[in-house]
Amino acid sequence: MVDGEPVVVLKAAEMMGANGADYGPLAARLSLVERAVRKVARMILAAHNALPAAQRPAQPDMRIVPIKDVEEALGVSTRSPGSAARPPPT
Repeated sequence: MVDGEPVVVLKAAEMMGANGADYGPLAARLSLVERAVRKVARMILAAHNALPAAQRPAQPDMRIVPIKDVEEALGVSTRSPGSAARPPPT
């Protein structure tokens, strides 16, 4: 993890390249996890490209997409069902 975020997201963004190119025939052979990683990478690249050129960093930064947006897009949650009942660690 990097700053509390999964490293796999960074690697996916790197693998897809700056333009978010898809690999066509390979898409049919991807696992559900690989598809989710690509989806998040596309979200990161789209948010990066939406920034004005003067504000855009040289490399896409995964922190540009809020984790809540990723959770919503993938239909997952970082909270466990029992986490609301437990007090936060001290």
